[in-house]
Amino acid sequence: MTAKLEDVANRARVSLTTAQRAMRGDRRVRASTRQHIEKTARELGYQPNVAARQLKKQLRQNVGLVVACQSEDSASELYLSEYAQFISVLAGCLGQCEHNLMISTTEEMVGACNVDQMLPRIVGGGYVNKLVVLSDMWPHFADELRKLRIPTVVVDGPDCGLSSVQIDESHAAEMLTERFVEMGHRRIAFCNHVTMPDEQDRHRTHYRDSLWPRGYLKAITRHQLTPVPGWDEFPESIDTQLDRLLALDNPPTGIIAYDDQMAHVMTSELMLRGVRVPQQISVAALRSRGFGPYVRPMISHMAAPLDLMARRVCQMLVDDDCELLDSTSQVYIEPGYFEGETLGRAPGT
Repeated sequence: MTAKLEDVANRARVSLTTAQRAMRGDRRVRASTRQHIEKTARELGYQPNVAARQLKKQLRQNVGLVVACQSEDSASELYLSEYAQFISVLAGCLGQCEHNLMISTTEEMVGACNVDQMLPRIVGGGYVNKLVVLSDMWPHFADELRKLRIPTVVVDGPDCGLSSVQIDESHAAEMLTERFVEMGHRRIAFCNHVTMPDEQDRHRTHYRDSLWPRGYLKAITRHQLTPVPGWDEFPESIDTQLDRLLALDNPPTGIIAYDDQMAHVMTSELMLRGVRVPQQISVAALRSRGFGPYVRPMISHMAAPLDLMARRVCQMLVDDDCELLDSTSQVYIEPGYFEGETLGRAPGT
């Protein structure tokens, strides 16, 4: 059986991109790495296919953009609209570098039950050899991405062992907590996303290594405030979480929700309970899922500088693609703030 370049890459324990570059003498590959790959190729009897090499040369600049939505409702459309600026800037930047951008939305991947079949189709049978992924990145999705053996950059997702560009969540949480303090709030609650009972242990383990609680606690400590109980818990429902907070002897006047979808639901539930937002309790979100500007009242939230993120992703794909699989790179971007209508001054200030 004739050896393929993929076989050489797997035996040499390098990415397919690195193997390709080594075999054509690309100077970005270290001499020791190139010699190791060439030796492996000889051992396997690999012979370059000149016609295939010319075809790959024509196609190698195609970048696939995967928008993997986990929701079947309007959340996916709002998620896309939220990142319209990112996609536009990314397409422009890649175009200037002679890269094409191919977009795929994957609502059928909800639950990721067939992700191992979907991803190869999105990649296009090998004709797309770089990927940008907009996704919350559930674990087995990340596993399947790694199997593709192509340079991949995840945008605004959790640490999943792949190179990524994301908001500095620690700083975002710190900035948002500081915003509450500036508005006179001294009882500020931090609310995690809703989690089913059988998933809470896994989320709690991940949470200990997460960035967002660090910023919240850092700001709370700086102002000698006390964290509202429950900041490190994962509720089964938003109703349960609000009931617990409102039943405290000294309930919070400000609530930081994990994302703007959660903040929107919390705002609606508070109003149903007769609580005025933001006059009695202010609500703001740490992350944006596209809901903030399109609901009433508009949700105050931290926002991603999408144009800056797009340019950094382009740089990683064009300049650093040889190293994207051999090592991972996490790039954190300074967050912005969207004013909204749900964060106001604390009562009595």
